[in-house]
Amino acid sequence: MVECDGPNGVNNIMAGYTGTQLAGQSTLGQTWNEELSERVGELLAQEAKALGVCGLYAPGANIHRSAFGGRNYEYVSEDGLLTGKMVAAEIEGIQGNGVYCYLKHFVVNDQETHRCDGGLCVWTNEQALREIYLKPFEIAVKEAGATNIMSAYTRLGTTPVAESSALLTQVLRNEWGFHGCVVTDCILSAATCDVDRALRAGNDLFLTFLENTRMDASTTSTAAGHQALRRAAHDILYPIANSDAIQTAQYAPLNILQIAIIVFDAVTGGLLVLYFVRRHRKMKLWRAQEQAKKLGDGKE
Repeated sequence: MVECDGPNGVNNIMAGYTGTQLAGQSTLGQTWNEELSERVGELLAQEAKALGVCGLYAPGANIHRSAFGGRNYEYVSEDGLLTGKMVAAEIEGIQGNGVYCYLKHFVVNDQETHRCDGGLCVWTNEQALREIYLKPFEIAVKEAGATNIMSAYTRLGTTPVAESSALLTQVLRNEWGFHGCVVTDCILSAATCDVDRALRAGNDLFLTFLENTRMDASTTSTAAGHQALRRAAHDILYPIANSDAIQTAQYAPLNILQIAIIVFDAVTGGLLVLYFVRRHRKMKLWRAQEQAKKLGDGKE
């Protein structure tokens, strides 16, 4: 399943996905036009499907806490209600056309400075959290039926949001009735959370390579760990089953470089197997000869 950024258009330059880039979310927010927002979502979904993209890391639902926010172009406004209504309409347009989307970044991801190094600790009270910062996500989940969420790099207090069961399980799932997958923000460049603690908190998927190698025995070798993995697998598959992802996924033929790599790996693997087989036979013959020599020496 191919998934791409972003809030302003399908975008993954490294993988060759360069869709139409629209005006920023803040410009869309200034229209106060929910119908237009839904049409934007429909356009994003149609282009994603044409490119074989199953899911989008969009829309953005964080708050313009400061005019100097480094990602204000990805977010709608400084108002939780306006942001919630606009992103809910956009999600309806995206999901209604068979593409699943990750509403991001849940939550209090309203500053870029120190965001990626695990050092951004956000302090707030519950009233401000619920009335301003959580509000857009709540509206999107309850009114648009959002099936995917991207958790934030940030810490609420000193707890990484991706490890917060209070947010990911109690509020998101138990209070709001969310069904679906929670993925981390991209942690290739930022190890802001522990995979085992995050998994138990309700963070299902990690946006990195070889995530399974990061898990320890508390997850891989215990009944509780296996149950957490089973629940996460269900959450991950839920949006896929409730979208057109299976039909959208394009299985492109291998290119020359990929074929060359596969052939090289196969030849190298074959040579290694041949080496160890021949080595084993030689060792077996040598042991037999040594045993025969010892028996001959004993007779003499």
